[in-house]
Amino acid sequence: MSFIAKFEEVDRRIVYLLMIIVVVIPLLRPIGLPILTGERSRTFHKVIEALPAGSVVWYGVDTGMGGWPELKAAGISVAQHLFWRPVKIMFVSFALEGPMIYELLIRTVSIPPDKKYGTDYVYLGFFAGGETAIAAVGADIHKLAKADHYGTPLTDLPMMKDLESIKDFALAITVTPATDILEGYVRQLVAPYGAKYAIICLGVMGPAAEPFYPAQAVGLMVGARVGAEYELLIGRLGPGLASMDAQSMAHSLALIFIVLGNLGYFYLRKVKRGAR
Repeated sequence: MSFIAKFEEVDRRIVYLLMIIVVVIPLLRPIGLPILTGERSRTFHKVIEALPAGSVVWYGVDTGMGGWPELKAAGISVAQHLFWRPVKIMFVSFALEGPMIYELLIRTVSIPPDKKYGTDYVYLGFFAGGETAIAAVGADIHKLAKADHYGTPLTDLPMMKDLESIKDFALAITVTPATDILEGYVRQLVAPYGAKYAIICLGVMGPAAEPFYPAQAVGLMVGARVGAEYELLIGRLGPGLASMDAQSMAHSLALIFIVLGNLGYFYLRKVKRGAR
């Protein structure tokens, strides 16, 4: 039997094993296979790049563990980009599991040595109330929050001394799987104060988020794919590119098996016809 004909009789367990290998390897060690970047990820990147030096960004860690797997590529890469820029970041959460996600995020990003907690970034913690809490923080930070998530008085944090309301922020970002939070930012920060706003949300939330872009939201990234694109734009391999690598490798292997299987099929059919 020829080499090509043997592909007609390959044990399916070998196929499954090879598929597992080509999926797991990129997930453990991302390759960074090239992908096309779309308009949304490039626009979001330009918004971050255009932030004035010394400006402050409101970063809403407004997701729980349920939405994090899809949101983390974009959420982490945008946070990393902000840490690389000469700006300050105020992290805040309006989702109950936000503090847990913040800890995962802050351990994942690479914080430059010259960026210090309290001076260059702060985490206020979780505020209950959803849209009502967004409105309260946007109107007067110090009236609602007397200390950060770790119990340090805001008056002891240099970065917070000159921050009073959303008017002091160059940009507000939310990372969320919740439509009420996404829309709450528009109603409580954009409409009354004219705040610049950018959204990172789940793919299923696309129809709810699209009407706000680009009028109310200057940036919008929907789903996991744009997270991989953003990682490529900032030059940092992460979970997004790892998942894209795994998909590309799996699809490539599947195509190879389809081609070889068909070659084996046509070869055997030709041999059988010749035997007649």
